[in-house]
Amino acid sequence: MLRIFFPFFWSALFLLVACGCPNSGVPNPIPSVYYWKSDFHLSMAEKQFLHDHRIGKLYLHLFDVVREGTTLHPSSTVRFTDSLPADIQVIPVVFLNFDILNDTTGTAELPQLLARRVRRMMELNGGCLPQELQVDFDWTARNETLYFQLLAQLRDALQKEGIPRLSATIRLHQLARPIPPVDYGALMVYNVGNYANPRERCSILTPQLVRPYLPYLSSYRLPLCSALPVYQWNLLYHRDHFECILRGVNLLDTTKFERIDDIHYRSLSYQAIPIGTIFMQGDGRILPGDVVRHERVSAAMLDSVRLMLNEVSPASCQQVILYHLDEQQLSSYTYEELESIYMGR
Repeated sequence: MLRIFFPFFWSALFLLVACGCPNSGVPNPIPSVYYWKSDFHLSMAEKQFLHDHRIGKLYLHLFDVVREGTTLHPSSTVRFTDSLPADIQVIPVVFLNFDILNDTTGTAELPQLLARRVRRMMELNGGCLPQELQVDFDWTARNETLYFQLLAQLRDALQKEGIPRLSATIRLHQLARPIPPVDYGALMVYNVGNYANPRERCSILTPQLVRPYLPYLSSYRLPLCSALPVYQWNLLYHRDHFECILRGVNLLDTTKFERIDDIHYRSLSYQAIPIGTIFMQGDGRILPGDVVRHERVSAAMLDSVRLMLNEVSPASCQQVILYHLDEQQLSSYTYEELESIYMGR
């Protein structure tokens, strides 16, 4: 069945690129932010952030799509316990799990199901009909053709639901690949290192990790905006093997942790893994001698990376999306620092 549609797909993709649509730029570039929590509820500090920094777009993660055997279904769907801001454009985001396209079973109806569910979720939860959907998927050369086909079909499905635009996240390594059939891309300038490597200093972001991708950015033909990180995390290692992303630990508690240097802490006792931890492997305990690396991207480093991006692709910095809207994470930065990241001052 897929072979029948391949010629049509590539013809359509060629026309899309040739007509100049991807060169129209990111629509209405304005300070933006991601919202990526299980519950949509804005604290007073988060509402103040939206106001103070004149946020015009809120990219809201609605749900994931995961595979279980031959079945695709939504997962991690956001709950709405607060109303959507009326004066900010809310752009729904759907994350596709890495194995979605390992098997084409069940993918034929996925574009229509996605478009319909996104429209209904936004309308039922107090939002007007969205003008855009963003898809987040870490594609590779192996599944690129199938993913691009899915995007082309999704564009058609969105049009039928009255949603005119489609955007997609672009990882740095994907800058060397052909451009996807979307209106623009959000360049994810974070998680660029290898968090499993115990020798890394900061796997979230450093200028050194970004620099090798700049030649690809300068010649990339799809309009881009830039997504930058304003979060921090704790990575647990047991005998130099990565275990998990820890949440809810107090590294400054000297009864439980010993400071090794400015970013490393050694566990002093057996400890239970806190609720909310993202497991990769391990047995659910922090053992004596285990090492935790605390990673945080400073405002100076974010400014440095933004300057690097601006030098090779000024258009990609016209709209900055911070990842993500969280009162605790944002409190690590001053108003002036956040303004500098957004505006490049």
